[in-house]
Amino acid sequence: DPLWSRGLGDVYKRQGVLRITLPLAVGAIELGDWLPEFEQQFPELELQLLCTDRLVDLVAEGVDAAVRISRQLPDSGLQARLLTHSPLVLVASPAYLMRQGVVQAPGQLSEHRALAFAAGPAPLRWSVVSGQGAVTEVQPHTALRTDSVATIFEAARAGRGIAALTWHTVRSAVERGQLVRVLPCFHLGQYSYHCLLYTSPSPRDQRGS
Repeated sequence: DPLWSRGLGDVYKRQGVLRITLPLAVGAIELGDWLPEFEQQFPELELQLLCTDRLVDLVAEGVDAAVRISRQLPDSGLQARLLTHSPLVLVASPAYLMRQGVVQAPGQLSEHRALAFAAGPAPLRWSVVSGQGAVTEVQPHTALRTDSVATIFEAARAGRGIAALTWHTVRSAVERGQLVRVLPCFHLGQYSYHCLLYTSPSPRDQRGS
């Protein structure tokens, strides 16, 4: 996606090292969607990726930029550059839908197995939004609960249930037929991908490296 290159335009150099921290799911699942175009534009650049879901201190760890995904970006004191927006969509494997049936309406989600991106014990609730903006609250049965988006993605591909993931995360798997959109005319809200960076000097310059 060219947005990745344009969004990081303030920090990358034509040569040298660019150190970026990004969510594990982006590094593990979405890399192929943006890395080839990035490398084509900057073939002499060494890219160092720190793939983790923890919040990284850019100065302390000598990181040039951070990619964050959120509904609303909290104030961090860093410069934030929007990379792209992506709706949160429902997906499942073809095998799961063949076994359990195709979901025809949001209310039917309560009869299905859900893959929950949540570490706590609170019941899972999805706010399903129609194309006209109508919201339906549903509480599906939680079949799997984890704090890892990458685990949710793999569990969905393995047919364990229905997952709510950003369209950027699942797009390639849907195009390959590994996953299918559930209720394709609905979504669960919008997420934004931002690049966070210091203006000047870079964290590695501040640390003298």
